[in-house]
Amino acid sequence: MYLLYLDESGNPESPEDTHFVVGGLAVFERVTYWLNRAVEDVQARFGRTLDDFLAKPTGTMAVVLSRQIILTPEQKQVAIQKLREAFAEHQKQKAAGGAAVAAAPAAH
Repeated sequence: MYLLYLDESGNPESPEDTHFVVGGLAVFERVTYWLNRAVEDVQARFGRTLDDFLAKPTGTMAVVLSRQIILTPEQKQVAIQKLREAFAEHQKQKAAGGAAVAAAPAAH
C-alpha cells in the first residue's frame, strides 16, 4: 500500500496569483515506519543526535545529502522537525500498543 499526500498552492480564481501549483508525494507504507525510527536509529548506530548527524553526515548519508538530496539549512531544520514529530507519534503509538507495523518483518 502507498500513502498519498497532495497539496496545492495558489488560487486560479485570483488575479494576484500568477501560478497555481499542485504537488503530490506517494510513499510506500513501510517507509513511514523507518522514518519514524530515524531519530532513535541515528542515536543508536552513530551515537549522535539527529541534528548533529544531518549537519555533518557520514557514510552513505554524506553522499546522498551532498549529491542527491541537497537541502538548505532551513530545509534541514524542517526535516529534523518533521522527523521528531514522526518519532513522537511512533512513541505514542508504541506506548498505546498500536505498533503493529513494528512487529511485521521488513520487506527488502
